[in-house]
Amino acid sequence: MKENQLTSEGINPSGLKALKKLLLQYTHMDQIELAGLKPSRQKSILPGLAIALAIFEAMEIKDMQISRGGLREGILYDLLGRVHNEDVRARSVTAIRKRYQSNSHHPRIMSKTAEKLLKKLHCEQDMQLELSSQQLVHWASQTCQIGLAINHSQYHIHSAYLLEHSELNGFSLKDHKLLAVIVANHRRKLNLQLVENLPYSESQKRQVMAVIVIVRLAHILVQAGQIESLKNISLQITSSEIKLSGTMKWLKKRPLIHHALLLEKQYWEITKISFILNFATKSNIAVAQ
Repeated sequence: MKENQLTSEGINPSGLKALKKLLLQYTHMDQIELAGLKPSRQKSILPGLAIALAIFEAMEIKDMQISRGGLREGILYDLLGRVHNEDVRARSVTAIRKRYQSNSHHPRIMSKTAEKLLKKLHCEQDMQLELSSQQLVHWASQTCQIGLAINHSQYHIHSAYLLEHSELNGFSLKDHKLLAVIVANHRRKLNLQLVENLPYSESQKRQVMAVIVIVRLAHILVQAGQIESLKNISLQITSSEIKLSGTMKWLKKRPLIHHALLLEKQYWEITKISFILNFATKSNIAVAQ
């Protein structure tokens, strides 16, 4: 359907109706010519379309994504995961990290740091991270450096490209894109237009934004190559504000992190979201930077 410009991605009701209108222009099945349609499929496309339209209507399906694997492969992967109490997607993330020889130490400490931040997180109701979003935090943390196998400069962009176009069993094409968008935004200049372009609701996009904030901060907090203590750190995220709070004593002991946080504040200045560093002195007087 994408080849005939009926949809931008996947299959949806409007695309199916457009295809129906297009096919009704032909008087005989042998005359049907569509981009990507094999001659052997000329006589099966009409009944297939009728079945698809009926299924979409009966089940109220709004969007369907195409899988690279068949139903048989998907069932086998699911069954294997259940037997071994393992998510096949986690295995795919480990595999791609090993394929591109990503340093095992950095992904481990970044993932652990992200886990700590998730426990410190306070946010609006519709930005509360669901289990699927928390998994994205860990998978992005573990794969954000695979692009170093291509080039150190702008490696986050290379990492995003590899995630979007590599084979990742268990991930739909939509999931590939989502993970790539998060990794592309995990450091340096933000490209939030990538988030806006995702085929999600506004509530889902806010979830993605919260994931990006967690991953970016985790990347900053592992500057020294170790898991930092976040005992007195708290994080608040709303649709218009990110506030990281803690003690001034903690911040002064970590000059590299302090510098990186000030740079982070500059990156967020070009967006509609405020990034606030709110650290307290010994007298508990808030000092915002």
